[in-house]
Amino acid sequence: MAIASPQTGINTLVNDTTAQGGCAFACHQSNPSADALGNPGGEDNYTLAQNLGVVTRIENMASATASLMSTAATTEAANNATYKMAIYTFNYSGTSTIQTLTSNLTTAASAASNIDVLEVYDNNWLTSTNNNNDTDTNFDSAMSQINGIMPNPGTGASTSTPEEVLFLVSDGVEDDNSGVCSEPLDGTRCQAPFDTTWCTTIKNRGIRIAVLYTQYLPLPTNTWYNTWISPWQSQIATNMQSCASTGLYFSITTDGDISTAMQALFDQAVATARLSQ
Repeated sequence: MAIASPQTGINTLVNDTTAQGGCAFACHQSNPSADALGNPGGEDNYTLAQNLGVVTRIENMASATASLMSTAATTEAANNATYKMAIYTFNYSGTSTIQTLTSNLTTAASAASNIDVLEVYDNNWLTSTNNNNDTDTNFDSAMSQINGIMPNPGTGASTSTPEEVLFLVSDGVEDDNSGVCSEPLDGTRCQAPFDTTWCTTIKNRGIRIAVLYTQYLPLPTNTWYNTWISPWQSQIATNMQSCASTGLYFSITTDGDISTAMQALFDQAVATARLSQ
């Protein structure tokens, strides 16, 4: 989600990182000097992107989430309903709380501005004492934790407990050190399409999952991509769609509008709410 967006942003960041061989990722590092990035002020690519006015997917995600809260508030009033929202990101340890469950959608919209990429120490190092080989996306832990956070759903009627819908926005690739992986890089590291096991567990509880797949961008000029990602690139979208509940899957390209896609998913989830019970 730290990749520049749209394509013009990718081109700008690549053209301004020639010392790195051209990098479209706005990696956030507290100690960028260790990697000799060659950026004008010695800054990391995250700061460079900001200085260049390049917007990343995660920034689009933050603004789209805030916009969705406004859409939900309008729909709530029109339907004489009550919607509650919680917001989480996920990384190496599973979920990080942006906003606990609240019926105050204005508060949730404000909290969405805190959605951001994980800051690491430098390449391969999570902190100055933790060399985790950049394994910063643990999907299994995140979904396990979300499964524990979300209560059992009801019908949403006035005499019942609320329905539950999980919105998942991701490029569909996990990178962790669980040692359990269909596409292992070595003895411990796993880069692979998200495992849908937890999706099934959550859906079996009656919780619907709305999935927005922000398509993983092929990087055919990148050796790492060609070796480790390209062989199973086509499986990413398949797994993401499999994770989604019926009728609640949306896919967008690098130039796609995340906000429009999220609102379309929300409208579909609301329109089919009672029908799903």
